[in-house]
Amino acid sequence: MELERTALFVKLGVLVALLLLGLVKQLMQPERYARVRPYVLTGLIVCLVVGWSGFFVFGQFVRGHFNNYHDLFHYYFGSKYSAEIGYFNLYRCVAVAESEGLKTPRGYLNSEVRNLETYGYLKISTVLERPEICTDRFSPERWEQFKSDIRAYHRTFGIGTLKARIKDMGYNATPMWNMVGSALTNIVPVSKPGFVGLALIDVALIASMLAGVWLAFSLETALIAVTFFVSLYTLHNLNIHGSILRFDWVACVVWAICLTKLNRYKTAGALVAYAAAMRLFPALFVFGFGVKFLHGLLVKRALDRRLLGFFVVFAVVAVGLTGASYAQAGGDYWREFARKMDVHANSLTSTRLGLKYVMMWEGETSRADFKKIAGSFDWNVFLEHKKQVLKDRLPFTAAVAGLFILLTALACLKLEDYEALAFSYPLIFILLAPTIYYTSIIVVLALLAVAKNRDWRYAVSWAAVCGAMILAFVLAVAVDFGWFRHFLISVSILATIALVGAMLIWRDEWSQSIMTRLPSKRGAPPSQLYGEG
Repeated sequence: MELERTALFVKLGVLVALLLLGLVKQLMQPERYARVRPYVLTGLIVCLVVGWSGFFVFGQFVRGHFNNYHDLFHYYFGSKYSAEIGYFNLYRCVAVAESEGLKTPRGYLNSEVRNLETYGYLKISTVLERPEICTDRFSPERWEQFKSDIRAYHRTFGIGTLKARIKDMGYNATPMWNMVGSALTNIVPVSKPGFVGLALIDVALIASMLAGVWLAFSLETALIAVTFFVSLYTLHNLNIHGSILRFDWVACVVWAICLTKLNRYKTAGALVAYAAAMRLFPALFVFGFGVKFLHGLLVKRALDRRLLGFFVVFAVVAVGLTGASYAQAGGDYWREFARKMDVHANSLTSTRLGLKYVMMWEGETSRADFKKIAGSFDWNVFLEHKKQVLKDRLPFTAAVAGLFILLTALACLKLEDYEALAFSYPLIFILLAPTIYYTSIIVVLALLAVAKNRDWRYAVSWAAVCGAMILAFVLAVAVDFGWFRHFLISVSILATIALVGAMLIWRDEWSQSIMTRLPSKRGAPPSQLYGEG
């Protein structure tokens, strides 16, 4: 834990350095920047190395393992045995398998397992009263393989029973992700080399973002964007590090932005469709393009063929992946997924960020406020009270969300296409309140803000985005109560979205009049010295 806390402060320092280096890149006079560029690049490379080290907790990784055995457990077993356990029986079947194949410790039967159909809890002893609910779903050969994999998992990570793993919220991958994931997990055995190999796919995907941004923008922008990503507070708790394909969707969205900048709209559409198929909510990234396409069609009476190509390929790939997963898993699996998402979406947790978690706040700053606000110290009673608060405040919440959506649409109309794709990000935060690690997609907002030079609006936007993430680390140190801390982080991100949106719709002539007051080399546009990126 001490090393994890050290990593927290190191990442905070990296973000502060990144903020300053980014502003130097954006605002320094071109001829002066040309002289200091080697030093800026050296500083950014150092930041990237230190940020990557912090991302992996300086070699400690996840409690001494390169793999995150909690998240990996869900995505490995959830996908490999998806045909048998579906979305609701992972925890139940693990408890039954452990009772048959392992010597369980004293008190094991009185431990609890989450009921994934209700998100309530059951005693393991209650689950074991009807083991046939699990065993009947497997063929005898697959049941023996399942138990063998559970035992091998214990040996691989040197842990006891999985009772601590079966109290979370289950396996929530989409059927499309399951199609891809199960193809891997059914050929990779339970072993350290196999699991490390699976985890390295994500490392390669994150590294590929560096190449994509460099290709589309500049080396400085690439170093800043990737270092920003690996240094985010929203990824600090290692929830999804060292697992299976947990960052594929992020890499696809970032690459889509880069390819749009390179005029590869159709490939960008395919990547956004893949990201949407894997996590659903990235489908909202089509919002900016949708606004621009409809505005061109209805107001300007012009058909943008590049955007049309994007949408056609997006639709073809999305339908193709959906159809393939339906053919592979069947209708029952899809219906279970819909039921699981309904339960999951209606649950409240202290690990999500977003507008609705701001709107339900009632002044609580510590757990001691539970009784004052909800009439009980019980967490479940508190959450039920919050659901009612959210329901009561729904009209006001909808009005605020509408204003943010309008701001996003107006900004997208003024932006270049690749920027409009990136600035669709606010809809995810406003409409969905994602789990904290999914908020890491804020990297696209950082990319948008830091990519352009010699424009004070983008410099202010970069300072706001980076500043919000610096504040998140400060709050992690200063505020112990997670619910209140995440409320404050949500407020800071909402304020950042509002500020960036305002900067992006600022009248261009005002911005240009301000920037002309900054001296530059006569006759030499900034792009000649350090490029648009």
